[in-house]
Amino acid sequence: MSTKIRKANYDDDMFNDWGIHHFHLGAGFQRNGFVTRSGDLVYAWVTRDRLHMIDALPHNQWTRDALLEIVHQNWPGIIAHARALGVVAGSLRPIWTGEGREKGRKLFVLPWQASDGTVYLPPGGGAAVGGVALHVGRRIARVLNYVYGLERWCEEHKEKLRDDLGAQHLPELRLQLVQELDHWFVRETQVSRQFRLESPLPI
Repeated sequence: MSTKIRKANYDDDMFNDWGIHHFHLGAGFQRNGFVTRSGDLVYAWVTRDRLHMIDALPHNQWTRDALLEIVHQNWPGIIAHARALGVVAGSLRPIWTGEGREKGRKLFVLPWQASDGTVYLPPGGGAAVGGVALHVGRRIARVLNYVYGLERWCEEHKEKLRDDLGAQHLPELRLQLVQELDHWFVRETQVSRQFRLESPLPI
């Protein structure tokens, strides 16, 4: 896989659009734990219990229609969720390919048409403007809504929080959202006391 996956702001445009992963081939490992790089990549669709190997090809095949065509021909069930229901087969215009699709992925949710005319919405979910995956954007929005609501609750119940946290002497509370293992807490940083959130963050 790409070493960029360690970066929180990394967006894999092909994965976001088509749901296809790419894996580097190699016989050893680098110091960073990633496989040594070779000329070809394995392009694959990954499910919970299977790896559907599509093809082994050089780099930069990010918009090669044949990859998604192979998935459509061999495992249509794994992308059935993305079929554009009610759309007339073969009616997609324009057809986004090559450089046009590569640029368009950061601007639009692009449909795709198979050789038999079947039209799909992005099997990978698509991306918002700027290239951020739509499903990531939705999760971010849920978390922000939760945090804003929690902030309002803390403001409305600050006197109770002072009592519960032993912070009556403080002129103002300084609260911080922290995670420990699988649990989230609100911590008052000046007295180093915290309370656990009953409901988990929606992530």
